[in-house]
Amino acid sequence: MLINPLNSCLVIRPPQDCPNLFPGTDPPPPSQNLLQVETYQYNAIANGNKTVYTNDDELIEYGNQGILDPSTVSYYNLFVNGILQPPTVYEVFEGMLIFTDDVPPNGAPIILQFIKIFG
Repeated sequence: MLINPLNSCLVIRPPQDCPNLFPGTDPPPPSQNLLQVETYQYNAIANGNKTVYTNDDELIEYGNQGILDPSTVSYYNLFVNGILQPPTVYEVFEGMLIFTDDVPPNGAPIILQFIKIFG
């Protein structure tokens, strides 16, 4: 018996032994206990020489709150040239970002992302 390959594509069948995976069930409704999140990012451009960046170095067209106090946020991430940096190469204090390992290359964007989670 010949099977027309065009017709065989029209039949959708769940994989054997996995009836609950395909087509699947509707997801549960969203929880009423969703957490609220607030994000902010400090933006600067590296000059190739500095290891310390302050509120004065912020590109204010992208924000104007400066470097937040790390004790007031849930967590923070540092990106240099779009690459997430490990916490061992920098320190954050209110109003100050210090690179402890290396100097960011000239012209590299510095983004310090702050995330606050409210219960």
